[in-house]
Amino acid sequence: MKKLFVLLFVLCSFCLFAGSFNVKDYGAKGDGKTDDTAAIRKAVDSAVKASRDAYAPKTVYFPSGRYVINGTIKLRAVSLQGNKALILQKDKNAIAFEWTDFWHVKVSGLTFNGGRGHITATNDNLDKSLFAVEHCKFFHTSGTALQTLKGAQSTLFTVSNCEFIRCMCSIDSDCDWTTIRDTWIMNPVNMSNSAVIVNRHGYMTVDNLLGVPLCNGNNQRWIDNYAWLTATNCRFGGEGGGFTAVYNYAKARVPGLPYSVVMKECEIDAHSSGLRNCAVYCVEIPNAIAIENCRSTMSAGILLDKSINTQNYLFGTKDDFSYKANGNAGFKPGIIPPALANIVIKPVPLPPEHLKGKALADKISAYKVTPKKGTCEVNALTLPGAELVLDGYMDGSSILNSDLLAIVRKADPACIMRTLPGNKGIAPFAELRHVTVDLDKTPYLLIDMRSNTYGEFAIKYIDESDGRMYSHSARQQPVGKLEVYLPKVAKELTGKKTFTFRIYYIGRKYVPRRGQKLHGYLYADAGSVLEIHELGFNSKPVLNKGKNK
Repeated sequence: MKKLFVLLFVLCSFCLFAGSFNVKDYGAKGDGKTDDTAAIRKAVDSAVKASRDAYAPKTVYFPSGRYVINGTIKLRAVSLQGNKALILQKDKNAIAFEWTDFWHVKVSGLTFNGGRGHITATNDNLDKSLFAVEHCKFFHTSGTALQTLKGAQSTLFTVSNCEFIRCMCSIDSDCDWTTIRDTWIMNPVNMSNSAVIVNRHGYMTVDNLLGVPLCNGNNQRWIDNYAWLTATNCRFGGEGGGFTAVYNYAKARVPGLPYSVVMKECEIDAHSSGLRNCAVYCVEIPNAIAIENCRSTMSAGILLDKSINTQNYLFGTKDDFSYKANGNAGFKPGIIPPALANIVIKPVPLPPEHLKGKALADKISAYKVTPKKGTCEVNALTLPGAELVLDGYMDGSSILNSDLLAIVRKADPACIMRTLPGNKGIAPFAELRHVTVDLDKTPYLLIDMRSNTYGEFAIKYIDESDGRMYSHSARQQPVGKLEVYLPKVAKELTGKKTFTFRIYYIGRKYVPRRGQKLHGYLYADAGSVLEIHELGFNSKPVLNKGKNK
């Protein structure tokens, strides 16, 4: 019976790790003495070369053992799996594993010890990226144990069922969404003027974190937040000891998605932090803070940095901000301080580079439009009753489109001019209203947009009879030509319709990563122009004549 059990165990292990690249097959010893760096690199390189399916990356497997490495091992789009395996870093200045590219990757079942860091990862801002770290242990780093770098923004980064013991920084994330759950962390006692966890960008949720603080009173904190943070069922400190739960660096913004800090069902003890003995210390004030059903041993709720002038800080409307505390116990009185509860909110000022008055009139006068008549069978811009207007607010903001754009209509083509640079008020829109067309006769929408500088555009169309909105693409388009067969967008787009078109002038151009240079944007200046060369309908395709519907 015992032999049968052993045989079944071996077979299960073989099935579990079949298709993976076992580092011992490439010469790794795992004896805690031999330098296994070269052997592990061979296994990694073989896995990278063999990877064909980005959804199912190859896995490098570490059987039980103690693997000594000296330096950094670079990877691309492969996963790591361990079985009671320890990675021992001998180079105190090195990071153990560095992903220079990834899409769907997982690291699990490994223990790391020593060095400056254990894992770093970046990619070319690839959509739908996943990076998961689970059932791992991280010991003794002089820098950050687990870090995603700028470039990996479009990533769901998940850390679960892990332990971090005496790492100078445990997790530093620059991803769109970071989830940390069911994790245990103890910081090193010599950590100072820094945080255990850093959220550099995007949303971070922290759930079921057990934090054990080793305190020295030198500006220690659990989380530095630069964007959106929600912490639920976490212990920040304990037995009356500990340090500040959150330092917030995200400054309230309007327009834009409001920055927030939310803490629910947490234990917060920060008595070693002296004057910053609180749940949330605001280096900057976000749009919203909520502390709900939390417990403390007489720490404060929210404290504001002394440099903040609350009489000239928030700009927007009262609906852009919220600061609340509900159902809490054990905190000092006044979880929401009077300076925040009574903060002054002023209208959003437009920046100095905003074009208006004579400066705008001069720009419009100086802009030369090369006359061009539309070629569509139905020209939406010249239909009787159709009008090009600036109305309402830019999506997701309380800034008027008319403060961000101007219409220039000296001759065809019609033009839209930005009155702010592309990095301020990113996507304002003009509306072309009351465009009536028979889609049974002319179902092909032809669009041709040109810009005299960096720019992209997006088009949405609203059925004026029922308010339903349509878009042929969820993304903005580079300036140029585009043709859409509307009945393919939605089956109800047939027959006679009256539309309002929203024309978004996005004053920037995306630049992908080139080599070591990360992706970024080139922005349009104030006074840049989007020319509407074509916006109309045809009975037959013009750009794709040989293609069917």
